[in-house]
Amino acid sequence: MRLGGWGALALLLVVAALVTFGLERGRNKAAERDALPRVSGRVSVSGLAEPVTLVREASGFPHVLAANERDAWFGLGFVHAQDRLSQMLWLVRLARGTTAEVLGPVGLPADRQARTLGLARIAEGEWERLGEPARGVLQAYAAGVNAWIRQLQDGDAGAPVAVALGGLPLETWLPADSLAVLKLHAWSLSGSVDASLVLHDLLKRLGGVESRLFFPRDSSGESLPSSDRPPLTASTPAPAWVDPLRRATGLSGASAGSTAWVLSGEYTASGLPMLGADLHVEPTVPLLVHAARVRGGDVDVAGALIPGLPLVWTGHNGRVAWGATHARAAVTDLYSERIAERETEPADHYHTGRRWRPLDVRVESIGVRGQAPEELVVRGTAHGPLLAPPVAGKDSFAVAGAGAGGRGGATLSAFLEAARAGDAGSFRDALVGVATPALAVVFADTAGAGGLQVAGWIPQRSLPSELVPVPGRAPWYDWKGPTPFEKLPRASLGPGSPFLVAADNRLPSPGARRGEWLWHPGVRAARVETLLRAAVRSGNFDVDDAEALQADVLEPSGLHIVETALAVVASEPLGREATEVAAILQGWDGMADTGSLGAAAYHAFLDALVRRLFAERLGSALFERWLALPYADPAGRVRAVFRSVDQPDAWTDRAGLAHAVVRALRDARLDLASRLGGSRRKWSWGRLHQVFFRPFVPYAGAAGVGPFEAPGSGDTIATAEYAPADPFRVRIASLFRMAADTGSLQSARFLLAPGAGEHRGHPDLVAGIPRWQRGAGSPLGFGAEPQGRDRLVLEPHR
Repeated sequence: MRLGGWGALALLLVVAALVTFGLERGRNKAAERDALPRVSGRVSVSGLAEPVTLVREASGFPHVLAANERDAWFGLGFVHAQDRLSQMLWLVRLARGTTAEVLGPVGLPADRQARTLGLARIAEGEWERLGEPARGVLQAYAAGVNAWIRQLQDGDAGAPVAVALGGLPLETWLPADSLAVLKLHAWSLSGSVDASLVLHDLLKRLGGVESRLFFPRDSSGESLPSSDRPPLTASTPAPAWVDPLRRATGLSGASAGSTAWVLSGEYTASGLPMLGADLHVEPTVPLLVHAARVRGGDVDVAGALIPGLPLVWTGHNGRVAWGATHARAAVTDLYSERIAERETEPADHYHTGRRWRPLDVRVESIGVRGQAPEELVVRGTAHGPLLAPPVAGKDSFAVAGAGAGGRGGATLSAFLEAARAGDAGSFRDALVGVATPALAVVFADTAGAGGLQVAGWIPQRSLPSELVPVPGRAPWYDWKGPTPFEKLPRASLGPGSPFLVAADNRLPSPGARRGEWLWHPGVRAARVETLLRAAVRSGNFDVDDAEALQADVLEPSGLHIVETALAVVASEPLGREATEVAAILQGWDGMADTGSLGAAAYHAFLDALVRRLFAERLGSALFERWLALPYADPAGRVRAVFRSVDQPDAWTDRAGLAHAVVRALRDARLDLASRLGGSRRKWSWGRLHQVFFRPFVPYAGAAGVGPFEAPGSGDTIATAEYAPADPFRVRIASLFRMAADTGSLQSARFLLAPGAGEHRGHPDLVAGIPRWQRGAGSPLGFGAEPQGRDRLVLEPHR
């Protein structure tokens, strides 16, 4: 009887748990169903002068069709809020440093960084200085966002799940919030603090000559550091520092940014230039970017936008097409500041080299869910905020960061002007106003002209920082203002320049000074150039060819590494495991498609070889810090080791290299067997290399999408870069693409994965994944009256 009683109790508990689970699941499903926005019919809203029509195509891409420009931007705000409100609310919380109010203590690292950088303060100051028409655009956009929020507040529509179940507050959107999102994006794309601190410690551990392997080359192609310069501190390491904002916005990989190219119309089927562009971001659901068309008054533009920001990064306006990529400019410098520590020195002061000067001090109160607010004391010098507390020791220092993001500028105004450009010349002229982030923009027009232009606030330096912290007391390291626009890299289509490419390649930089640019391995750009040279030879290049180029997954650099590595061990005894992997590599065709056995073997071998070559020399802690950097580029470092093996300053001699290769071949066999099973019939790149779309908004109960087998790698045009510290999880991929023939811009093709919306249970959440897997986009029609799947009319409330 007693056992029976316990059994009955256990059964009752199980039943209760199942009932609770069922109720919770039902509640979640109901919230998901209620959150689906209304996309057809008619809705009355306040703030419009005339009706606005929102047409959604089968892909989920929306058209905003208005009679005047203000109403068009209002409509864009409304549709962004319908599709991505949770994401927008989260982005602005990241920028303002208020995520801990929702997440609790786990949100503090990102909040501390955002408050220290002062992203929201900078955005609000810029809003006060902003002129028309940009101010009016942001006001109209915010009014549209808030019109949808009022629908939710009035119960006319269901709140997004992150709001209804995840505790994300529903707050009014302010015009300055868009500028805060812009500052967040600029920092996440261009910040290089972690790289500078790791380079500092590599210099300290290895010395100036050996550490050159890990530094980028300067604008003239020379190795950095330029001499055997000592590290800034001889006795203490640089302070540990991570960048949670970059990870949160999905821009934490070496390939973050984009690839863009343009081919002269002399070699296309239409006789006018063909432009291709893609954006490389972390796989998230939803993606960082959205795609839409906005038409009203003098504006008619389509392309990629970040929700919360009415700025088309890559797109076209029917007359000009453009693709914006990361310029890889060094726009953040670190300064070692001497901070007062002794009783005889004035408190909260730093030394300029001539005198003590008071630190800028402000106190930030960070709300934390479930506990008392945290007080953050932010100190700064003339160079910028202190990004880490002083490090005690004989050579103690505190690191202050100078970033171009705080220099003001009119990026939004510049892109709004560019969106109205009638030809390539006026488009280039509009880019003068771009401040942050620093961009390399490729463009072409319907008259056949095209070009490339780097734009942004890129500092001039009297002496190069060489990407490591420099003495704050030395005025010759202070910035001398921005590099003049006319001295920034630029090029035009024309005789001798049948195509232009902006990717991971080094661009011509007239007037630029050494140490001004980050890493440019050039591998992806070289493959694009090879395919464009083939197009020049054959002619008749069309949009199908452009999409095939964007989906290319050949790894010439991988084939070169394999060829060189196997030549090094040609006379070495390999052993059974190493011989098996070497045979697979010998037969690899260089393709990184999902079914490739060779690609799986190559990347397992590469990962093992990187560890064999560098882990012991760097030490485990520094090695892992280096691998975690956005710009680590392990394959590039391996290529550099091979190139220099017979030189006096080689990383290792030929015998040491052969030993490392043999061990790595064996390690690769063991790793593949451990991950995929002992039989090589089970080995394929797709089984090893997968993409999972993590939730962009990390609320409780948020679910991702996937995993899916992923072709490509960090060195292929169809980028799918995996994290070296976490092989082989895809951390950055080309998930937005545009292929635009300027002879038929109304038929430009767009690809967006996973999809246009953020709502679970709606097809738009994942509609783009099959197209991404096939490498084929869909048109975002540019006709006068687009035909779509859904049509919603916003009517002025009378």
